[in-house]
Amino acid sequence: MTGTMTDRNLDQTLVMLDEAIDPDERGDLREAEALAARIGLPFDPLDEFHVDVDLFRTIPIETMIRYEFLPMASDGEVLKVVMADPSDVVGLNELELALARPLDVTVSPRKRIADIIEKSESTQRVLDEATEGFSMQIVQEDQDGEGVLSIDRITADQSPIIR
Repeated sequence: MTGTMTDRNLDQTLVMLDEAIDPDERGDLREAEALAARIGLPFDPLDEFHVDVDLFRTIPIETMIRYEFLPMASDGEVLKVVMADPSDVVGLNELELALARPLDVTVSPRKRIADIIEKSESTQRVLDEATEGFSMQIVQEDQDGEGVLSIDRITADQSPIIR
């Protein structure tokens, strides 16, 4: 029958997909999934992770590297994160203290967390370097034409404002 996927075809497809994954990554995925099952936490393979830039900027990258975690979402009080090893209770407690809020933890593969942190860090570095030379300017028109005032010049001016 054409167009119908049999159990055998499905099994073959899953095997092909599994073989397409790097063996080290496959082991990391299985290890993280087993850890999640063992400690009773959800598992996220991070197949479709999208960086929340604003949330990322609130946490030092060094903290993410040290505790092997990524911030996923925040409801204001609780921070949802994915971690490589939340079974490290001391590390988890230190992280909650460092971030000054409770965590909602999901287990994810260590290598994928590290890859996302690395990509995010390098992207942020490029953006910082690109915007480093930018300075805001305000244009003020006078009788003779235009004069340019910089923000630095305006803030340095200590003249009182008279209304």
